[in-house]
Amino acid sequence: MDTTSSPYLPSITTAACACNVVAYSLASACSWCQDTMGQPTHWATQADWEKSCTTMGQLYLLDGLPRNSRPPSILIPHWAYSPPSSGIWDPAQAQSVANISAVTPSTTLSTIQPTSTTMPSPIASTHGPGTISVDNNLPGLVIIALVFVICFIIAIVIVARKTRRLWSRRKPDPENCNDSRENFALKTGLVIFPV
Repeated sequence: MDTTSSPYLPSITTAACACNVVAYSLASACSWCQDTMGQPTHWATQADWEKSCTTMGQLYLLDGLPRNSRPPSILIPHWAYSPPSSGIWDPAQAQSVANISAVTPSTTLSTIQPTSTTMPSPIASTHGPGTISVDNNLPGLVIIALVFVICFIIAIVIVARKTRRLWSRRKPDPENCNDSRENFALKTGLVIFPV
């Protein structure tokens, strides 16, 4: 990492996944590994990270990940779930947590579901604060729309068939149709005089 560069902060494209303590810890550890040891000013403080998230209308999660934020096959180290005690990521604290978790049996870390908060969002967003845009309702809405379209098409076909049958009964049959005056006179009982 260039010692003159500014620390990495979440952007609008990464905010949905990056606004949590795990992303903060992993990004800070990455910066630390890139030869910034002894210069902690090159990775962001947790307060700066949280402020960046809030500016983008995202809720910063202090103690975990948003639900459905990662596939189960990705292993995240235990130390990444620990908020920094001094307000900035500390490699010694991460090492301490790593040593403790190496001795104790591993437990499954569950993800948390953030509580809903009302925050004005300065940037239009397709997902709420602290959530990842996983539209679980989309398949259901698509199925409902398809069922509606299919029912509409079936209704049109039924109405068209009934209308066609109705009109076919009203149309005169060309084989039985004789519009001669004689037939008219016989059917109605009226006498028609020649003109």
